[in-house]
Amino acid sequence: MMIRKLCLLTLAVTITTLLASGFARANSTLHIGPGAGTACATGCAGDPNLLGTGDVLDIFQNSGGANATVIQAQTLILGIANDTTNLFASNPVAGVTYINSYPGGTSTAGSATSPSFIGTMTAGTDVYTFLGLSGNNSNSFTNWAAADASINGITATNFGIYELSLSGADLGPKGLINVLFNSGALPLGTFAVAWGTNADGSTFATPFTEAGLTSSPSSPPPATVPEPSTLLLLGTGVFAVARRARKLGQINQA
Repeated sequence: MMIRKLCLLTLAVTITTLLASGFARANSTLHIGPGAGTACATGCAGDPNLLGTGDVLDIFQNSGGANATVIQAQTLILGIANDTTNLFASNPVAGVTYINSYPGGTSTAGSATSPSFIGTMTAGTDVYTFLGLSGNNSNSFTNWAAADASINGITATNFGIYELSLSGADLGPKGLINVLFNSGALPLGTFAVAWGTNADGSTFATPFTEAGLTSSPSSPPPATVPEPSTLLLLGTGVFAVARRARKLGQINQA
């Protein structure tokens, strides 16, 4: 009987863990959002996060602690679907503002270099590996192409990769960099991720679940994530099933 109880308890815990992990959100360091003041500026579980036209985007540093300061210059990386040449004859960035911490913290004006065209990323790699940087490998060609097809109806055969260097301040814990682009500068289907390091050389990067993607107004809304209370109800239900199974076992043995 004791063995049966232990088996049922183990089964319940395992199922609950699997359910929770299925809904878990990646613990990102640098989130990409649609700009300061928007609902998704600090996170909205878009997988990726939809940026609309991309005329404004933000980089939110969602970690905390003494070593959670991304020193300047920080790097904004763009991946433009089906692009093989440098699209930017001049700097498309109209303004950069650092807010430490966000919201309500100190605002500092910054600047951005004109995008450097690095080359085209194709199947079989991810953007950080492509750039020779350490970072989350979930920003792969496969994930980007699938998202662009699903959200924007774009069949991507490659992504033109650009780097922009942002400077003006360090990005502290819960800090945000608001980047304003000239209207229409970013094509539909453009991905945005970020990269940087702290003073110790530790890497700060963006996983695919927190990347940004320019989209049309008709694009589907971001997926919703169950609240912790929902996960608790799921776990409670699993334990109830296990208890019922145990009682049935006792009746059958009677």
